[in-house]
Amino acid sequence: MSFHVYSEDEESPVLQEYVNETIARQTQTPSPRTELLSPSSPTREEPDRRSRRSQRSQRGPSERFRRQREEAYAGVSARQLLSLLVEKEYEASKLRKGLHRAFDRVEGEAQRVAEAERVTQETLNHFRAVNEGRIAAERALAKTNEELGLWKFQFEHVQRELARAQDVVKLLERQLEDAEKAAAKARAAARQLNELRVVNDALEEGRRLGFQTGYRQGQEDRAFAHGTTPGDTHQDLEIEDSGSYSYSYTAPQRGRNELGLGGSVSQLLRDVNTSPAPVIRSPEVLRMPQMPPTHSHPAQPPDPPPSMPVPISMPSPLPARQTEYIPRSLPPSLPPSP
Repeated sequence: MSFHVYSEDEESPVLQEYVNETIARQTQTPSPRTELLSPSSPTREEPDRRSRRSQRSQRGPSERFRRQREEAYAGVSARQLLSLLVEKEYEASKLRKGLHRAFDRVEGEAQRVAEAERVTQETLNHFRAVNEGRIAAERALAKTNEELGLWKFQFEHVQRELARAQDVVKLLERQLEDAEKAAAKARAAARQLNELRVVNDALEEGRRLGFQTGYRQGQEDRAFAHGTTPGDTHQDLEIEDSGSYSYSYTAPQRGRNELGLGGSVSQLLRDVNTSPAPVIRSPEVLRMPQMPPTHSHPAQPPDPPPSMPVPISMPSPLPARQTEYIPRSLPPSLPPSP
């Protein structure tokens, strides 16, 4: 840095040196306002300007400015310059103090701005985290709603299946009840048929025994009526399985005294004639008795009565109205009765 040196005739060298230093400091150091208003990121033209400004600050005040100031202070006396210097120093001190206060305020504001930026950044981060949490909660809620809908659908499906199973159970219960009723009816019908079979067997056996007994009694009565012994002529009535009748004739050679009967034959015939002759009736049609219907369930409507059994027709060995028996042949010892 080069400074202009004044001669003793012109101005005081101390004042000139102070002026030169002040001018150089003003040209080298930008004002705080300039620093605050200057952009943080300079453009491409600013490096050239700064380089030119640094070159000027290194050279000091320009020659033009130096000449202007020298011409301005050329006619001023040393006393005036000293008072001017004192005033300038006082003003510079006041400006320096104000500048320090401004710098302190700027630093405080900068700290507050930094703190505000930090709080803002933290708030932004917190808001971002809260927003991400909200988005995650919305996604979880949507997923939960989907799962809830799926569970609801499954629950409704299970309810439908349960209702269908209950319907099947009710149907099976009705079928079981119907089967029990049918089984009860079948048992009742079987019991009725068994009773009818037993009754039919008993009636058939009684009819057969009655026929045989009546037939033999008739043979004996007619033998006594004809004056023969029951053992002389004897026809057996045989009932076959098909229901037809067959006769077997036997004529053993036995005497009348073998009967063990006292008296004459005429007396025997008289006794037979005086006794009422048995009437042999052939039951051509036998009707089975109707059994009262049995109901397994009183609450149910009564079953239709069973059908009437088929009448059993048996061929008769004699005409229906014929009461006398005519033997095939008579022994020669006894004449036929009149």
